[in-house]
Amino acid sequence: MKFTVRDYIDQHNKVMRKLKIEEIEKAIELIREIALAEKRVAVCGNGGSAVAASHYITDWNKMVFTHTGLRFNGICLSDNIGLSLHIQMIFLIVKFFQNK
Repeated sequence: MKFTVRDYIDQHNKVMRKLKIEEIEKAIELIREIALAEKRVAVCGNGGSAVAASHYITDWNKMVFTHTGLRFNGICLSDNIGLSLHIQMIFLIVKFFQNK
């Protein structure tokens, strides 16, 4: 099948029509309530979704502060290379000493 812009837009529009607006609005309200209660919002993703999750947190942190002066306490669990490497290192150390 040959790629066409028209097919891409048609497929995109089909997906958009299937979205449940009420569910999206509920998710927005939940995030808003958590943020206003000064609790942490944690997101994560895998592959391309990890990049999208990181982008959400970057935008939310920036935009909440810019528009309200409030600090948004958001973290992307799939975006913390330091934490990921730390967990891997602990795993390797434990594995090393188990084999001794």
